[in-house]
Amino acid sequence: MNKLHKRKMKTLRRDKNKSAKRKVKKKWKDPSSRVPKLYNEITDWVHSYEGPNSVQRGVYNSCPTMIHEDDYVPMDCCLCGSKMESVHDTHNPFPLAPFCYAKESLEKGLPHRSCTDCEPKVLISRIPKAAEYSRLCKTYHKEVA
Repeated sequence: MNKLHKRKMKTLRRDKNKSAKRKVKKKWKDPSSRVPKLYNEITDWVHSYEGPNSVQRGVYNSCPTMIHEDDYVPMDCCLCGSKMESVHDTHNPFPLAPFCYAKESLEKGLPHRSCTDCEPKVLISRIPKAAEYSRLCKTYHKEVA
């Protein structure tokens, strides 16, 4: 290959890469293009979970920071109002509602728990507040320990 041909090929590759980068940047600048897809993926993942198996139940029921299945009192979801019959169907609704664990909700009578159907909405809204969520979790576990 001669020098002219090599230079031309290099220029073509560089221009092609710039064009591809522009397309990716344009797509990621528009949040409406990624949120629905991410929401659908999270929804599918949440709904594919079939619940805890016997080993997980044993761990959950013996953990001091969690409540036993038999101690759970059914409550309503704070986001949609549906009835949550199992402790395994309740989730922390932060940031859409105040930060609250299941044990804390039972002991203090707090209504701040969300159902599995609302979990995708909570996870999507939690992404920008990941640092705050992590800090709240660490604070809670220090208080319990």
